[in-house]
Amino acid sequence: MGLSPQKPIRVAYEKNPEAVQAWLEQRYPAIAAQAKRDNGVVLWLDQTGLRSDAAVAATWAPVGQTPVVPKTGKRFMVNAMCALSNKGELYFTVFEGGFNVHVMITFLERLVRHLDRKIHLIVDGHPSHRAHLLRDWLAERHERIEMHFLPGYAPELNPVELLNADLKHHVTARTSPRNQAELADGARTHLRRRQNQPDRVKALFGKDEVRYAAD
Repeated sequence: MGLSPQKPIRVAYEKNPEAVQAWLEQRYPAIAAQAKRDNGVVLWLDQTGLRSDAAVAATWAPVGQTPVVPKTGKRFMVNAMCALSNKGELYFTVFEGGFNVHVMITFLERLVRHLDRKIHLIVDGHPSHRAHLLRDWLAERHERIEMHFLPGYAPELNPVELLNADLKHHVTARTSPRNQAELADGARTHLRRRQNQPDRVKALFGKDEVRYAAD
């Protein structure tokens, strides 16, 4: 019958199809056009957490013999925040504390210092992205950076989600860090590798859900 067992994609009840359509047909094209007029750059941003107790990746073993992978029994995590462009640029920070508006502003200060173009930053609706402290910071730097919000409950529109999955696959599912420092080092090493592979970053925009942002 042409059927096969597949892992389903979860879609939030709260997702607004009209808002997604407006983003694809109106809002994002307008942002891209404005960035071009500004000789600027569009960056997508997102955060993710890496846990020591994440599920391990599947591996080979003789039939009937479950493979055993040594991992620490301790629970710890680190966080990563990444910003990327459809030209293959990647900027990131890895941190051991929780994510908040202060971490966000510190990262954005680095971006503004590093880039000599106006930044059009696309983010989700995380509370830290809407904090008054961040709004005030952005208002004082409007000529250098401007923030735009994705439609709610539509993470598939953010290509950084694909980078997050790549990071988790290579760092938490395929390695066995013994402590928080090793986990953070593993995350930084992998993200630096991707920084030196702009074609791999650009390839993230080839998936159907984010192909709208490829050009």
